[in-house]
Amino acid sequence: PPRSTLFPYTTLFRSGRGQYQDSWNDDSRSRFGDPAGADLTDDGYLFVVDRQYRNVKVFDERGNVAGAITGKLAGPVDVAVYDEYVYVLDARAGHIAVFEIYRSLSGKELQFKPYGYIGEPGDGPGKLDEPSSLAIDSAGYIYAVNEGKSEILKFSDEGEYVGSFGAEELVGPRAIAVYGEHVYVTDFERHTVEVFDRAGEHQATWGGPGDAPGYFEEPTDIDVDNDGNVYVIDAGNQRVQKLSPQGEHVATVSPANSGGPSFFRPIGV
Repeated sequence: PPRSTLFPYTTLFRSGRGQYQDSWNDDSRSRFGDPAGADLTDDGYLFVVDRQYRNVKVFDERGNVAGAITGKLAGPVDVAVYDEYVYVLDARAGHIAVFEIYRSLSGKELQFKPYGYIGEPGDGPGKLDEPSSLAIDSAGYIYAVNEGKSEILKFSDEGEYVGSFGAEELVGPRAIAVYGEHVYVTDFERHTVEVFDRAGEHQATWGGPGDAPGYFEEPTDIDVDNDGNVYVIDAGNQRVQKLSPQGEHVATVSPANSGGPSFFRPIGV
């Protein structure tokens, strides 16, 4: 699908209220070419993949540049942070690159050291075929969306392939999030959110095609807050939808609703 490369930026909203706060893309270190997947740590660091520049930019809670992973990625598309490690899904290389986090003496800037790789490209069991998104659960298990085979791959915290699921329910999986015992996957082709448990058993289908609250048009990214509320990038409808843990529509988030710029083609949350 087409993705916006016109005036790309990161947009901030007030937690829980969906009120526009700020946009970041104002100097050479923070400027984006084609931002994609992102992850926010408990201590306020925001990691954002930039596909054009093939790096991962890191910001502190005030939007200041706090580090970057550069020069070691062929085609990054998503990022997840767990413990003191950063996991970058490199679609072009066909693996997950793992980096260890080191903090500077000031404690503000972050530095990164290559640690290893998880997975490899191919079309056999456990192989990464056009991967698009990843997430990590509370036990350290890693889940990767395998778009090429319309399935979810699961790896242990040691990087060993555990199994796959979702091939019967998913048509066009795009993004994944994990919270508690549930795994949430956006299906770009079905215009739904598919809910699984961590063992891979299908639990529910949310949404469907449309522009009414709770329905989607080409949903891309997804994430969950600390209260279990689910946020879905509803790209075709140029908005973000907030859903309850039961899948009920709670709010529609758009910067234009509170004085900010309108979304053009949102892709990550």
